[in-house]
Amino acid sequence: MPLLRSEAPASIPDEETLEYLLGERASNATIHRRRKTEAYNELDDEAKARTGLVTLGERQEIIPGDPHGIYPCWAGNFAIIEPLVAQLNSLTIHESDAIKRIREFLAEVPLTDPETLARKYGNDSKYDVLQDTEYEMAVTFHILTKSVRVVNKIDVDMEDPETYEDNKQAKESEGIIDDIFDEVEMHVLVQQHLVSAILAEDPNATNQTPTSAHGIELWLADLRNKARHRYWFGMTKSERSVVREEALSEVYYKDVHEDHVQTVRKHWPDFWDNSKEDPDPFQQYLKDQLAVEKGIWTLVEEDILIVTDVNNRVLFANVEGLAQLLFGSDLSVDRDAGTNTTKEASNPDAGTDTNIIDLMFRLIDMWSFFTPLPAPEANRHPVDSYIREIHPELDMSKANVAQLQNAKMCMAHYGFWSTPHDIAARQLFRSPDALFTRSLDQDYCRDLFPGFFQAAMGKATSLIRFLVEPLDPVHYAECKDVFAAIPDNRKLTTGSSSSSSDKPEDFLSLFGLGINGFTQRHHDPRDVVNGLAGLCTFGQCTGGDLCLPQLGIRVPYRPGACAILRGSELEHLVSDYDGTRFFIVGTNHESARYYGLCELARMHIAGKRQQPAPCRG
Repeated sequence: MPLLRSEAPASIPDEETLEYLLGERASNATIHRRRKTEAYNELDDEAKARTGLVTLGERQEIIPGDPHGIYPCWAGNFAIIEPLVAQLNSLTIHESDAIKRIREFLAEVPLTDPETLARKYGNDSKYDVLQDTEYEMAVTFHILTKSVRVVNKIDVDMEDPETYEDNKQAKESEGIIDDIFDEVEMHVLVQQHLVSAILAEDPNATNQTPTSAHGIELWLADLRNKARHRYWFGMTKSERSVVREEALSEVYYKDVHEDHVQTVRKHWPDFWDNSKEDPDPFQQYLKDQLAVEKGIWTLVEEDILIVTDVNNRVLFANVEGLAQLLFGSDLSVDRDAGTNTTKEASNPDAGTDTNIIDLMFRLIDMWSFFTPLPAPEANRHPVDSYIREIHPELDMSKANVAQLQNAKMCMAHYGFWSTPHDIAARQLFRSPDALFTRSLDQDYCRDLFPGFFQAAMGKATSLIRFLVEPLDPVHYAECKDVFAAIPDNRKLTTGSSSSSSDKPEDFLSLFGLGINGFTQRHHDPRDVVNGLAGLCTFGQCTGGDLCLPQLGIRVPYRPGACAILRGSELEHLVSDYDGTRFFIVGTNHESARYYGLCELARMHIAGKRQQPAPCRG
């Protein structure tokens, strides 16, 4: 989040402050229309404080005080990022005793029961049994200074997706949430009623109705989201009760907006029926936030958490401070004293600044400043409009020119996949965000991207590999083989290597770069079936637990943490937080796996085929 010099820490160089970044007029001939736009230091105080510079959903070409047009396109100065890339690339994994011991422990998790693990790897073979029932076995112990919890979910089978919902912990948690929430779902008639009411408020609504079937569905979907938003976030419980009564009254329709009701019902898709396949994300958001506030999902604060299924296959793993542990600035927690103590890990190969969290934050921050990202006004989740209400600092329409650069909330995808309708994955394409094709001056982005990708995604790959390789070696080996089989002109390489070899071992084909994302409950059905996705978090934020409702747990999602999970089936979300949050998701698209297995003549192990899609949830 670029800041003014007066607001930025002394450690931030002048070249990363807003006065410098917005201080020169554009000179590139391809953006001549912005040459007349004042630089930030040419604005008077009134102009600097002006808001309403952009309108959500509309492209803005000229922004007073932003001579480069940062919002719609490339700024043109990328030399600032190169030192950060160089410093990150200089960091290598330091093979300390703690890292070696933890790696050995992780390798035995799929082969060993929790108690045996605790006896073998716990300090002085000491451990505590938290649960020992027919449904779950859980133990805690310490490996050197790191606290560890291993949970074996006996009533969950990775090969049977229904057990994610039907296990004892999941059903008990959902039952408690339903009892506390104590609200009925938003009936379809209520949805239609409120959509009609919204149409009745706009005298030109009838003239705005699209003509194509697809256009009508998109139009209605937007209205439906607005209706749900109004119902759950704009009304009290008693007001919702009144609306429900009105929705069941045909007399009320005839008196108020019968014509609109008939139009809505005529075009209402049959599958919008509140079934399991048609969830209400707005109601779910309120229930999930309630679960966090009431502590219904157990907060697990051990440094290392491993959750396995009945056959010891890893469902979820999280290591707090893994980035600091592997690359320096290890954050050790004195749990008895309740304080955090930072220790600089010895890393002879690192540069003068070995704080990987600071370097990753600054690199992603500068990248997001210079590089076109997915439209910030686009809703990754339907409730993003509400998120902007409770976090107005992320509403670009309310920001002045100095705030505009930090009012971004989006998800960029760097990798490859097949088109949505290419069921057989006959051809792979790079994701649009990795092509940089929006304007002529984005060759700068293409020049910079390999270095950024190697530094940022390479470090994320190292963190994710540290967990995936020992915890699921079969899956890891297949991912490597599939990646190697992909055409060179499609895949993006990080140049990262394993701890035991200098040979690059890329195994992730798709990365998501999140900028201030408020991740709502979802799973990623287009990921590899039963595959492992990695989540790495960076930034300067507090709060924001990573929650897994089906397992009944949540973990602190502090900068530097790395988690892996079976993302294609396991639902996950992040609770509310304050500050700036960046995250990197490393995964593999099912279409990429299918393509690679075809090239390797291994279709007999491809398993159940899923239809690919060009985005993650």
